[in-house]
Amino acid sequence: SMADRLNADSDINQCDNWFLAYKEYIASAHPSEIDANGFAPANEFYPWLQEFLATDAGLAYKDDIVLLSNTTIEIARVPCFFGALSNADAQISAMNDVRGICDDVPSVDCFAYSFAFVFWDGLAVMKEQILVSMFLAAGVVFLVCLVLLANFRAALIILILLGMTDTGVLGFLYFFGFDFNMVLSVNLVISLGIAVDASVHIAHSFMTHSGTKQERVRLALREIGPSVLNGSTSTFLALVALAGAVSYIFQVFFASLVLIIAFSVWHGVVLLPVALSRFGPPPAERVQLGAVGDGHGESTTTTAL
Repeated sequence: SMADRLNADSDINQCDNWFLAYKEYIASAHPSEIDANGFAPANEFYPWLQEFLATDAGLAYKDDIVLLSNTTIEIARVPCFFGALSNADAQISAMNDVRGICDDVPSVDCFAYSFAFVFWDGLAVMKEQILVSMFLAAGVVFLVCLVLLANFRAALIILILLGMTDTGVLGFLYFFGFDFNMVLSVNLVISLGIAVDASVHIAHSFMTHSGTKQERVRLALREIGPSVLNGSTSTFLALVALAGAVSYIFQVFFASLVLIIAFSVWHGVVLLPVALSRFGPPPAERVQLGAVGDGHGESTTTTAL
């Protein structure tokens, strides 16, 4: 029966089943009138149910049953309590198991509900949705870099570094003891916009200089490297106030943003220059926009990348 399957479920600690308590009551109060399965006769079911609900034992279940004219059960519930569910996968599995038990009893119009299911349903689709969101965000970042840098190779290198940043953030958060959840998934999407900052500045400066790749890397780091480090440092200082937060949301936010900043600086200032020195694109071509006379027979040429 459904009651037996609920009691046998390893994720459920306890079920306060009014029907099982009712059966125990009539077995002791009307032992000679019940059938071989311990059920009440059809004509006595509701009178005995009213009798049971009036007892001290039955009062605990009074709110679990709604009777219609005392002759029909309009709706009833069986409260069950989950045990300790250590992570999101365990919560999703427990929710699906309980729903499966209800679905396997077509003779009873029942459904499983808990307020926590609102969040667990989100966890069930979160991994798929976060992957879609991250691929879309990464695609947009790649297109913007492609347009602004006007070089496919440079945009592709930046995209690879973004993927490495998110991988590093996920890995460190796992070892820090954070479970993959909605708060963390939001920060992962945000990280794509934050982590691209350092890399795209270095790449753009690299594209504007001429010379060998090694020379252009040195010039880019000398020109824009300090500004990238200053920006990352100021962002980190803005987060220091959250270091002692007791709220789980702020703890995840602080850990995620610190890791994002650390990896974006590492990839932008250390790894990207190495990649550009080996696989970097040629300098951007300078295009002459026009010549303007100064009234003394001389002209000034304006160029753009």
